[in-house]
Amino acid sequence: MNEEPHSKKALKQYLQEATEWIKEIGWPAFMNGEWLLILVKRSFKAYYINSNARFYRRKYPRLDDNAIIKKLITVAAKNAAIFGSITGAAVSIDEIMALVVVLPSGGLNLPAQFGVAATALAAEAVVLVRIQLHLIANIAKLLDVPLDPDDPEDILLILQFAFGGAIAEQAGKLAAKTAGAATKTFIKKKLSGETLAVLKKLGARLGVKILQRSIIKYAVPLVSSVVGGTWNYLATTKVGGVAVGHFRKSKDERG
Repeated sequence: MNEEPHSKKALKQYLQEATEWIKEIGWPAFMNGEWLLILVKRSFKAYYINSNARFYRRKYPRLDDNAIIKKLITVAAKNAAIFGSITGAAVSIDEIMALVVVLPSGGLNLPAQFGVAATALAAEAVVLVRIQLHLIANIAKLLDVPLDPDDPEDILLILQFAFGGAIAEQAGKLAAKTAGAATKTFIKKKLSGETLAVLKKLGARLGVKILQRSIIKYAVPLVSSVVGGTWNYLATTKVGGVAVGHFRKSKDERG
């Protein structure tokens, strides 16, 4: 999804696929934020397994790994921006404002039925996260950072890389607590039931926050598509930069 800029037609297809996925997992999973961990567990594993650093090195033989990563970040950000513009143009401001007025600060109070606007904006959140997860997987492979997408601790790190803010800070503290001191050998640890419960709680809170942002960023009359595209571009660029910094630090700690 990140290797080259995509056409609007291709991105609209991603939107349709995301809409079908939303129907599959059910609307309640979006209202309580559970959709995010479900998406990470399903999507990141495939992206990480299928990502191949040698492919990118052969494709861009004149670029070193750092330059390749910068290129992938730029392309991912452009795709996210185009997608944001498509979504902003497809949903009317009246529909968006009807959702904004029922968004309390601590959660979502969306209608139980699948409204057109609610579904479109939820699908936008899904595609944006997928673009960012794919980017993170590619960066990890190019920097030769081993991740286990089936391990909840790694999922926690992915959330930390991707979404910033207070929730990521809490996730980082939890990751540090559960991971222990860095060692020469990379040792995977089993998480306690308590830690897993915290992980699910953080993921749910983050899922709600992402969906809220997906709605609110389009609530500007006449320029919603521009705002949505710009926000997606900047957010995805930040995701790439944070992932690079974290992965390099992780490699240094393992020695």
